[in-house]
Amino acid sequence: MIEQLLSAELVFASLKNTKYTDGFSVLSSYFKGIDILIEEEITKPFRKYASKEHTKLLKNDIIEKNLYRIIYQGHHLSFGRLFQLLSVFPEEVKTGTYLETFFRFLEKYQYIKNIITHKKFLEIYQKINETEITSTARHSGMIDSVTTKYVRNLLI
Repeated sequence: MIEQLLSAELVFASLKNTKYTDGFSVLSSYFKGIDILIEEEITKPFRKYASKEHTKLLKNDIIEKNLYRIIYQGHHLSFGRLFQLLSVFPEEVKTGTYLETFFRFLEKYQYIKNIITHKKFLEIYQKINETEITSTARHSGMIDSVTTKYVRNLLI
């Protein structure tokens, strides 16, 4: 994670010298660092917890498929996927077996739940998501320096 943060800061330092450099490499390194943190602190404990409960995908739902792949195929619970889960978290509607398992996991590990459902954390997460930096903007071919600086400050 430290390597990713150092890489992001080195590229950011060079980005400040020119306004025409694409900021994707800076933000990509930050997101990789965050993904490593999510993997170590959330995904690995969740895999261990969930792998004892289910072995089949019972519902054709994007969230269920993602959670199944995270548990059994080694996929990562990335920044974007975590936001997807958090966006349905406050709702009482449980869309499937794996999502219910994720909610039970968070109830068992309150310290994780308290962090990722904290108001300030969710506000920052929402602001980053609104920039579309992990979706549309990422594929546009250019992330301008203003957006790069804004998202970098939110991530820090």
